[in-house]
Amino acid sequence: MNYQKFVALLASEDPMKELTNILIDANTDALKRGASMGWVMALSLDFGSYKETFLDESKSQNDVDEYFISYYSSDFEETIKYFLLEDSDILPAALKSLLSESVWAFENQKYQICIPALFSIIEGALVDLSNNGERKNIKYKQGLDDAVVTDRSLNFAVLPLISLSWFLDYAFKKSDFDQSNFVELNRHWALHGRYLDILGIKPALQLFSVVALILFCYKLQKV
Repeated sequence: MNYQKFVALLASEDPMKELTNILIDANTDALKRGASMGWVMALSLDFGSYKETFLDESKSQNDVDEYFISYYSSDFEETIKYFLLEDSDILPAALKSLLSESVWAFENQKYQICIPALFSIIEGALVDLSNNGERKNIKYKQGLDDAVVTDRSLNFAVLPLISLSWFLDYAFKKSDFDQSNFVELNRHWALHGRYLDILGIKPALQLFSVVALILFCYKLQKV
């Protein structure tokens, strides 16, 4: 954007909205590709590095998985656990306890139990973030999308919401339970006991990062 256009933008009726729209347009592709590969915005990683990873289309799913598994595993406490514990008081007591137990399980290499537990935490946390506390007529993704479009107070905080929205597209989509050797991260397969193979550390890390981002977004909305 040249200086003339920038001045015109600042003189517009709603400059912050215009700046936010520019921010969204500039980052949507990276956010979509990242979340669609199971990796939402990483709170402990500078956004430029995250964005660069997913704008590089030469990187395969395996390349990306190896990068994030290595990154998060190198220091789980600093890269994820810190953000979970910092904001866990936002959660209802039952979900806070479930999150604490999930962290314990992960740190003791009990990865399988983390997956259904973390999906439950995600759904419970989204009741407030994207559904205004309403516990029926759930509209997880639609609620996030509506906030991005209508809540002008969000400004630059829209990017985490967009990342979460695309993740819900990826992990909450309907799937044929008759498939064999299904290894994608999927809410329905996890909560309905359809996985046949051990999934390992990757989906646990993916879901912990989602929970951390949800808690971060919730805190931003309360500021």
